[in-house]
Amino acid sequence: IVEGLEPAGDSPWRKSLSDSLSFGCIPVLFSNLTDQVAPWHWGLWKQQARVLVDRTAFVEGAIDLHTLLRSIPPPLLTLMQQTISRFARQFQYSLSDDPGMDGVHATLQGLTDHMKESKRQGLCSR
Repeated sequence: IVEGLEPAGDSPWRKSLSDSLSFGCIPVLFSNLTDQVAPWHWGLWKQQARVLVDRTAFVEGAIDLHTLLRSIPPPLLTLMQQTISRFARQFQYSLSDDPGMDGVHATLQGLTDHMKESKRQGLCSR
């Protein structure tokens, strides 16, 4: 099992998050802001595909990262890897037209869904 450590950077979005997912690594996030990035790309599968570490507790030494990661039950790790294998492509932006849900499709679908919901709520006249 390979994890990709994703400490907070100078902005909430980290390119390495996409890289980790593309390589099949389980992202280990240390920032709630990073965890909130790309909701359209994550969809409903985020909870089964990443580890969110309480940054303050980690920095204060209350969390031993090695112990935390090794405490994840093997069946859960397998589920996380399978989920990443199935959905990680949504973080990848393809250079050519290819079938499937890549980052472009995830963004367009997210915008479409957002517009429909805004219209349903009367926030959009068209």
